[in-house]
Amino acid sequence: MNILNKIMKTFLLISSMFLALQNISAQNGQRLDKLQAEKIAFFTEELSLTKTEAEKFWPVYNDYSNRRDKINQDRKALYQYIDKNSSFMSEQEVKDALAKFILYQKQETELLETFNRKFLEILPPAKVMKIYVTENKFKVYILRLIKDNRQIPSRDY
Repeated sequence: MNILNKIMKTFLLISSMFLALQNISAQNGQRLDKLQAEKIAFFTEELSLTKTEAEKFWPVYNDYSNRRDKINQDRKALYQYIDKNSSFMSEQEVKDALAKFILYQKQETELLETFNRKFLEILPPAKVMKIYVTENKFKVYILRLIKDNRQIPSRDY
């Protein structure tokens, strides 16, 4: 009976931990959803997107953003590798790392050129230019919220 009690307590403890982790994960998912909703509202307002423009713009922008994020993740991994290993790297490894760095810069430039053309098929040039300004404004806005320890405002959508 003592073993059964221990098994039940262990099961309850594991179940409680699992539920707590699910709750944390759900909260993080809600935060990401809230951040994405705020970004959509922010961009839509800043760019003065019409409903028709927004319907065409968001799938293209999300594709662009996801691809750019991938390049940035690769670049960040390279930075971290260099930071940890620079004192042990051979001259060839350093040259290879430099080549990767330049490759990531080229990929980002090519991505920007490709998607700039796609954005111009959807939006007038003034709104396309404003996309890049708005990205920076949104980052500053979110950083200011974080700095001031404030929440992303709730909006009714």
